[in-house]
Amino acid sequence: MISFSVQDRLSGQTDVVELACEPIDTVDIAIIGLGTEGMDAVRRLSSVKGARVKALFDNLPDNLAKAQAMLREMNKTAPAEYVGDEEWRKICESHDIDLVYICVPKELRSTMAVFAMENGKHVATEPPAAVTIDQCWELVNTAEKTRRHLFILEKSCYETYEMTTLNMAQQGFFGDIESIERGSTNPTMGIGPAAQVLNIHRGDRMNYLLSVSGSNNIVIKTEKGRTILVRYDTLFRQKGIIPYNISGSAALISKTDKPDAAMDSLLYAYRHPILKEFGKKELLMDYRLIYCLKNGLPLDMDVYDAAEWSAIESLGKVSAENNGKPVSIPDFTRSSWDKVKGYKQYKNDR
Repeated sequence: MISFSVQDRLSGQTDVVELACEPIDTVDIAIIGLGTEGMDAVRRLSSVKGARVKALFDNLPDNLAKAQAMLREMNKTAPAEYVGDEEWRKICESHDIDLVYICVPKELRSTMAVFAMENGKHVATEPPAAVTIDQCWELVNTAEKTRRHLFILEKSCYETYEMTTLNMAQQGFFGDIESIERGSTNPTMGIGPAAQVLNIHRGDRMNYLLSVSGSNNIVIKTEKGRTILVRYDTLFRQKGIIPYNISGSAALISKTDKPDAAMDSLLYAYRHPILKEFGKKELLMDYRLIYCLKNGLPLDMDVYDAAEWSAIESLGKVSAENNGKPVSIPDFTRSSWDKVKGYKQYKNDR
């Protein structure tokens, strides 16, 4: 076993498992980075009730102009503009921003997220949230110090099939789940839905992994003996379907692109309550993020999810470089992984 040590928690800090912050009536958002993902975020967030795009940053003035044009077409108030290499820092220091929404290249994300949290802002970031294990720890330490949310924008967790099978697992349909196989066009996308089904750091934890091909095929073993196989292939998206198979003591399910009336009927019967409540699937991730911030609830994904999922690719490469030796997965919760019993999306029941 190749071990990665667990850093000591900084003096005076506690974990942020089930972190709940003060409710925010209208969530004022700064979007950093206006490439394809950032521009789409402008459109989506401007359609979510309770969210307001207040500031935009990009190094290219043309991108800012396109975003402003989109907002004018949607009859939205023009947000403040920031352009220039370090101007994003001014956004993080601003007193009228609640959430910094990061859509920049992966090498820049952790630096921006840490600076935003240190300035009192909640953060949402494209995956992976970090590219090194040290950066993952820095995200965790900063979130615990500042008591600010870090949300990883993993859209695959909100796909219809993924949410439905999550509900099936939570209803006991599969019995005791033994293994999950998940295809992916990036390693974070592969691990997210599987981690939720297996209650990772909510009753179980990812213990170690091994790989002989870097991030292409990674096998993860959990503390409770379950197995996750992450299969990374850029062709999956071209083929139109990403494999996702769940095997348990009572049943198994396999995602398929072939028409199957019986499968469709089963999936309809187990539709996740949030899918029933909210019809616009493309807005579901942002809707849940804003809903939880508005109601002062724990988010669907937290800083430990961001750190764990983002670490998988780096750890897989270490295993492959050492002829497939198992590599320990750091416990970013520092022994708080069994504090909460079962993954859930929180709801305001008042």
